Amino acid sequence: MKNRLITALGGLTCALVLSGCTLVPTTSAPTVHAPGSVPFGLTNSAMPGTANGHVTFTKISVYLYGHDGLLHPVSRLVPEPASFLVDLNTLVASGPYEASLPHSDLHSVLPASTEVLRASLIDGIALIDLSKSLSQAGTSTEVRELAQIIMTASASGANVGVELFVEDRQVYMPTVYGGKTLLATPYDYKTLVAK
Repeated sequence: MKNRLITALGGLTCALVLSGCTLVPTTSAPTVHAPGSVPFGLTNSAMPGTANGHVTFTKISVYLYGHDGLLHPVSRLVPEPASFLVDLNTLVASGPYEASLPHSDLHSVLPASTEVLRASLIDGIALIDLSKSLSQAGTSTEVRELAQIIMTASASGANVGVELFVEDRQVYMPTVYGGKTLLATPYDYKTLVAK
């Protein structure tokens, strides 16, 4: 009992002593530092810890839904070289949650569990292989999900269309006009895109 009390008091004393310590000084406002005073080479043009390693970024467009129920293009920065697969994974990573500012009213309707297994672009046709079928909630939800993928693919160079696969099996895609197709084009979903 006495040992427990001593241990508890010792722990409490350590916690009180450490709560007053800060490893990094704090200020109430931002401070400006001279470039020479910033440690670890963080202001160098090369990445810290590398021999002249440079990272360049490029913008890609993904399509997200707005409060108006329509798709809007949103630019995202990704490291170069950007690939078609990066574009689609960026879209899927947008998930069914709020996008980052300044587009906080935009969101993805793709299920968070959607995984792009493979994606390639051949002669303007995107071949996209997903880990599972899209929405089981009905055709209108699936059309909205497909529109988001097809418009993002189109912005990334799929100017002929998109062929969709689920675990290596090609699937028919419903369009906004009520039909189904093996080669979906932006035209099949243009009524869901903001003007």
